[in-house]
Amino acid sequence: MLKKCYNLAVTRKFFIPLLVFVVLIILFITSFYFLVSRKQVTNISPPPIGRPTPTLIPPTGTNQPKIIVDKENIQVKTVYEDGLLKYSGTVQLPTPCHQLKDETGVLQTYPEQVQIRLVVEAPVPDLVCTQVIVEKEFSGQVQVSSGATVSVFLDGTKIK
Repeated sequence: MLKKCYNLAVTRKFFIPLLVFVVLIILFITSFYFLVSRKQVTNISPPPIGRPTPTLIPPTGTNQPKIIVDKENIQVKTVYEDGLLKYSGTVQLPTPCHQLKDETGVLQTYPEQVQIRLVVEAPVPDLVCTQVIVEKEFSGQVQVSSGATVSVFLDGTKIK
């Protein structure tokens, strides 16, 4: 009887640490899977104080992308061709689990006012995520006239 009690105690002594180790490995693998499978975004520092002026779209026939914002945490390029304003760029996000949402719109004034509105969405609170800055790309296009102006907003703050 004493030998059975000793075997049971030894088994429990090693069983609990083994169980904790296996659970931690499973948690690590699932976190890595979610990290790789989700799209990503980055750490945004506040823009400089002041009221930047809108950028005019280059005239028709100019197919070279024009950099309208080039800051440490965001870059935006535009090109106007065939009645379309095409824009693209990158934004730095604090973790790979953050998401970047593009809510670009056109105010129907003359000339039109294109507002490139980018919003950084935080990940789910219980999600384990690596704290590493990542660059998230975005792009889109809107149909406007060649005289349209462009403004860029990041999390509701006007950048350009």
